Amino acid sequence: MVTETLIISLRIVLYPAEVYRLPRSCHVVRITSGAAWVTHAGNDIILRAGETAQLGVDKNPAVASALGETPLIMELLARYTERPSRPRGIAGTARIADVAR
Repeated sequence: MVTETLIISLRIVLYPAEVYRLPRSCHVVRITSGAAWVTHAGNDIILRAGETAQLGVDKNPAVASALGETPLIMELLARYTERPSRPRGIAGTARIADVAR
């Protein structure tokens, strides 16, 4: 079974009047403290603590800035796909099934 989860790839702190250009590889943003003004693909999004936004693909990167006087703490999330692993023997040893052949 393949499992896909979101993991934190980067945590950023922005103070009032600071601006940050998000990497193009960033498609999910979560705000953990403060409020953010995110501009992406010609759209302005206001996010507050606890909110998450999925950003689509665009030729221009998204830009984020802190709103208000509270520092903004923002997490950039990446998709992680976990695939089941096959059992393997320890390096330098043979598995019983291999010896029996």
